[in-house]
Amino acid sequence: MRDPHYSATRAHGQRVRWGPSDGLPAGIKIIDPDAPDSFLPWAVLSLELHSNLLPQLFRDPRGWRIVRRDFNGKKDWLVQIVNEANDCLCDVWFGECPPNWIMEGFIKIGTADSEPYVWQTYERFSDSSYRRRQALIPALDDALDRWAPSRASGADRWATGRDDEAA
Repeated sequence: MRDPHYSATRAHGQRVRWGPSDGLPAGIKIIDPDAPDSFLPWAVLSLELHSNLLPQLFRDPRGWRIVRRDFNGKKDWLVQIVNEANDCLCDVWFGECPPNWIMEGFIKIGTADSEPYVWQTYERFSDSSYRRRQALIPALDDALDRWAPSRASGADRWATGRDDEAA
């Protein structure tokens, strides 16, 4: 799936921000130094994440999904990676993340409720690819035993039960 700003020239990095953080619908605002800002709605972003990012996160991505969830009355406030039982492994942040919530524009994978907060960092590119910038672990499979055993075994403390199927 091609980004509206795709060109035959070399892909370049873009900054992103989660739409609901700015009162927009679920999706990402794309901040591109070479084009006007644009918005990628969840219906398109979800497909892009599942085909272009999820395979980079896990050695075996089968059974894992990236879903939206409500939080404390805020619609689509969270994005999480869940297993087939809908149990949360970790959070996905677009643009900013804990502990300081500073806008950097990258996609970060981790958990907000224990250190280390960020396990992996990715940058979105103009060709809809995602490139790893930094990682504490080579694959999220490693987090199952190391940092998130309670989440991987079914402790889903954050979610209110809404995911893609309920959207």
